[in-house]
Amino acid sequence: MRLRDLKHLMLIDNYCKRISAKVQGCKSEQEYMADLDTMEICAFNLMQIGESASKLSSAFTEQHPDIPWDAIKGLRQHVVHNYEGIDHAIVWETIVDDIPQLSQFTGRILKSERRREATHNPNQTNID
Repeated sequence: MRLRDLKHLMLIDNYCKRISAKVQGCKSEQEYMADLDTMEICAFNLMQIGESASKLSSAFTEQHPDIPWDAIKGLRQHVVHNYEGIDHAIVWETIVDDIPQLSQFTGRILKSERRREATHNPNQTNID
């Protein structure tokens, strides 16, 4: 895996974890919508996920067509260019339905990369 892809995948994984941690206490969309700080933090991290996704190589994204890379980058564009008009119901749906799957994907790829790195360079430290 290219180092640049690895870096941005690690960032995406971190942003997913930040979102998940922030909404952990929200039991419903209504609770989420009532907490402006949580909504803004989640929107920011979704924007960062989209930014990092846009920096992944086309070779990497083509190897993983099951991830909706264009939709991820599109959500970033929407958040950045239409911040006051964000549909937070869609953001909530993304957080509940998509972030856990994206986090599982990044975790699986990073774990595999750590194993591969340990096998090829047993005397080096982990990549994280």
